[in-house]
Amino acid sequence: MRTAVNLSIDAGRRAERLDLVSEPVEDLPLVDDLPDPERVAIGRSRLEYLAMGFERLDPITRSIVKARRIEGLSMREIALREGLSVSAVEKRFAKAMVSLSSWMRNF
Repeated sequence: MRTAVNLSIDAGRRAERLDLVSEPVEDLPLVDDLPDPERVAIGRSRLEYLAMGFERLDPITRSIVKARRIEGLSMREIALREGLSVSAVEKRFAKAMVSLSSWMRNF
């Protein structure tokens, strides 16, 4: 008797699963994981504002930040390229990060 009940339950579950996928794919709702237009606009504005802050840095410091953050160079490699001591590069980079962070707080 218990076997018949279990088979009946299993058959019901199978039927439920089949009902879930019986809709045509075209009728199923699509999930859009792209940011909405407002978030895109805000992101672009933030990037433009950051670029303005970046341009306010002196050319050597700007070059150091670009080399470290974009090119992925080590402080030693940047020091050799710029003709500065590693300590000077580290100090300029740290000051630039503080300056840019402060700049972005005003956004």
